[in-house]
Amino acid sequence: NLNRIARELDAMFPDATEMDLRKQSDGASVSCTCCICLAPMTTSGSGIKKVSCGHLFHTNCLREVMERSRSMETAKCPLCRSSLLAARSSSASSSSAAATNSSA
Repeated sequence: NLNRIARELDAMFPDATEMDLRKQSDGASVSCTCCICLAPMTTSGSGIKKVSCGHLFHTNCLREVMERSRSMETAKCPLCRSSLLAARSSSASSSSAAATNSSA
C-alpha cells in the first residue's frame, strides 16, 4: 500500500520548482517551511510536491496525509482543506471539453 501511494504521488503531483518556493516565501529571505513537519523546504535533496491548490509539501509529509485519509479521493490539503484531486479533475474535464469544442 505504501509503495502504491508513493507511485501515485509521483504521478499525480508535479515536483516544486525553485520559482514555486520563491513564490511561497513571498520573496522574503526566509525559506519556505513545510506546515506538516516544520522543516525548511529546498529543491535540493528531499522531494517537494506541489498539490492542486498550489501549496507545497515534502513528499514524505504528503504521503503521510494520504495514508491517514486512506485514499486519494478523500485526501485534503492540510492548509486549506480543499480536496487534493478537486482542481485536477476539474482542469482535466475543462481541457477535454476545450478539445471537444475545438474539434467541432
